[in-house]
Amino acid sequence: MKLVREKAASIAGNRTFYMVGQPVHGSELDRLSEHVKKLYFGVILIAYFLLFFLCRDAFLALFGIVAVALTLLMTQAYSFHRGFSVNAITAAMPALLIVISLSNVIHLVVELRQRLAHHGNAMRALEEANRHIAWPCFLNAFTTAVGFASLFVSSLEPIRQLGELACLGILLAYLNCLVIVNAGATLLRRRLEEGA
Repeated sequence: MKLVREKAASIAGNRTFYMVGQPVHGSELDRLSEHVKKLYFGVILIAYFLLFFLCRDAFLALFGIVAVALTLLMTQAYSFHRGFSVNAITAAMPALLIVISLSNVIHLVVELRQRLAHHGNAMRALEEANRHIAWPCFLNAFTTAVGFASLFVSSLEPIRQLGELACLGILLAYLNCLVIVNAGATLLRRRLEEGA
């Protein structure tokens, strides 16, 4: 785009000119998508404070954020492995995964806190919380992933890539939440019982 702009400026001379059309629009969206990446740290920080407020424990909130960040990292690694490019469409994937991954963590943490407040036993509360949210969260992840898998039939490559990345990322978000948050709650069981 820079080269095209320079050529157009040399042809136009001192006259004002405007560049329009689908290539210009796509190029500008791609350029803006690169700026969005700089916001991820701020979004993760806000998510951490939200989890801290809900967990009432800095370390459990940290395990939740690790689950979210690991989901992003694994999905980005897969994207790199497949050779996908970042464009205006696929740039939406990280924000989407942060929200979905965070929602899984919030469901588990809120349910754990409620059960813990009821009887004070962290391991029992964790078991009950998992029994209560694992199946509904799985169904949510599965149906959302299937919805994004429907994008595989699109004739546009960026749309197919978004579908593939979102489908994988949503399932990873569910698994990472269960594994990492449960591991964190198990390690922090004494702290959680004391803070109940």
